[in-house]
Amino acid sequence: MRHNSSLEIEVSEEKRLIVSSRFGEIEYSTSDIINLVIPLYGFDRLKSFILLKNTKIFPLAWFQSVEKPEISFMMVDLKAYFSGYNPEVRKMDLRSLGAQCNDDIVIYGIVVVKSPKEKSTVNLKAPVIINLRKRLAKQLILENSNFLVKTPLFGKRDADTKKED
Repeated sequence: MRHNSSLEIEVSEEKRLIVSSRFGEIEYSTSDIINLVIPLYGFDRLKSFILLKNTKIFPLAWFQSVEKPEISFMMVDLKAYFSGYNPEVRKMDLRSLGAQCNDDIVIYGIVVVKSPKEKSTVNLKAPVIINLRKRLAKQLILENSNFLVKTPLFGKRDADTKKED
């Protein structure tokens, strides 16, 4: 409880609960919500997500919709997983997330899990950039790059994340 002269203001986080088909009951706070400034391609009506991280599966995480609990995306922290992945993020994209520079954002790639798992891929051409401090995100299309939409998740993970010219 905060005191402001003669006024008493109670500050509390609103707790919410969703039931995900993948994870069961998930309790989160309103401050956990990451709002997309532009929806993910193909999911125009979904704008609010929470990032579910677990140190046991780092650098993988789940981007869980709070509007449609049956929708979640496996993602990978691209800079942690691919040592040479360093896409050019335009200043206007940084500004749209309230970021000043690349150090203010984390960059995730959406993973497509296949069977067998060795055939799984990650989208390096259209990463999701997140300003965790401001809780804002967007998916970028890296127009003038050679990054692939279907980059193998397993195998070589160094600077060679681009297709051959």
